[in-house]
Amino acid sequence: MPMSEVFFSLVLTSSIGFLLAVCRLFYKSKCRTIEISYAGIRIVRDIDNEEKLDEIQITRQTSNKDNIEEKA
Repeated sequence: MPMSEVFFSLVLTSSIGFLLAVCRLFYKSKCRTIEISYAGIRIVRDIDNEEKLDEIQITRQTSNKDNIEEKA
């Protein structure tokens, strides 16, 4: 196997791995829009939904804390 084939296969597999990692990151961050172009990657996060989720988590934590204090 010539060196150029090894290099290109390494670049190809690394690129695929990078794209999969980026897709995983996008999924986790709950983005509104994702634009990939020659200029780079533009990501618009969905802040409204993240704020709502944070509020729900905070209210659950406080209600759980209140329930624990009532039992004690």
